[in-house]
Amino acid sequence: MKTSFLLALLLSCWSQVQAADDDGKELPPIERYDYGMPLDIERVLSVTPVPATCGVVPLVMLYRDSAGRLHRLQYRGLGAGCSRH
Repeated sequence: MKTSFLLALLLSCWSQVQAADDDGKELPPIERYDYGMPLDIERVLSVTPVPATCGVVPLVMLYRDSAGRLHRLQYRGLGAGCSRH
């Protein structure tokens, strides 16, 4: 169950980022974010939607740096399904 969910989530992330490429150019490879990694983000083009699951999930951001280069960054975020009652 978890494996199929993660696979569906990753495919969803990939399709969202793929659809966000408005220039028709090939997208750059995904870079994995590590804590403290210096980032040069001039403009965020898209961010994958946060799934409604509880736990840490992979998210992907498509952005341009100050030189206009396109980047894809994978980072971890908390799913939107964690609520306190």
